[in-house]
Amino acid sequence: MKKSGKKLMGAVMIGIVVSAVMTALMPLAAAVTITKFEITPANNRAGATSAYIIQVNTTGFQSFDITIPAGFRAKIPSAGELIARVDLWWDTPSPGTQYGYVTFTANVTDPSQRVDVFADIGGATATLPGMEVNYAEGATTSIKSPFGAQPERAKLRLPTAVENGWLNITGLPDPITNVTVSIGEFVKNPVIAGDYEFTADGVSETVHISAIPVPVVNTIGLLALVGILSIVLATLVKRKRT
Repeated sequence: MKKSGKKLMGAVMIGIVVSAVMTALMPLAAAVTITKFEITPANNRAGATSAYIIQVNTTGFQSFDITIPAGFRAKIPSAGELIARVDLWWDTPSPGTQYGYVTFTANVTDPSQRVDVFADIGGATATLPGMEVNYAEGATTSIKSPFGAQPERAKLRLPTAVENGWLNITGLPDPITNVTVSIGEFVKNPVIAGDYEFTADGVSETVHISAIPVPVVNTIGLLALVGILSIVLATLVKRKRT
């Protein structure tokens, strides 16, 4: 009986250990695998206002984080301008891949503080007019669903000159596989040249910001410029004398 008891206890302990190991490994098994993370253009100029396309392909995610490096800022749009478009693809239990998109357009009456959101998700459409937005450095904007009383799915925090920003997506009802974010010409590049690293769930993508080139004036160009200025000055002097 004692031996049987020891064997039973041993089996129970093994079961507990195996269960604990499986529980610890489950989050790892469910982790998102990034198959592609690309930002276009990958090279840009310091201080310029630019458009960007961010593409992320994954094995499927319901929560996701993108880090935006410090130094990038946002330009306030004019009324009616298309600020960004998000294209989404996801798998469902039924065969085939589903597709949808969301657009963010500057509100006509209050473009500096509100955007109009339109969504077409698998053929179902909805509009959310006048969603509050904040373009200030370090500001956080809650991105709401246009489909009525849905829980908050995303938040965007803009970076500052010294602190990173982020885009946090969480609690999606279906796993999203691929996302393309197309941002219009509303991104102000950092004023300091260098390599700026974005991360998507730990996977990095670098955007190189180059210094603004200094105009080069060659000898012939300089002589031509002096000649033009001389003619202008001579004409002005002649007019004064007459």
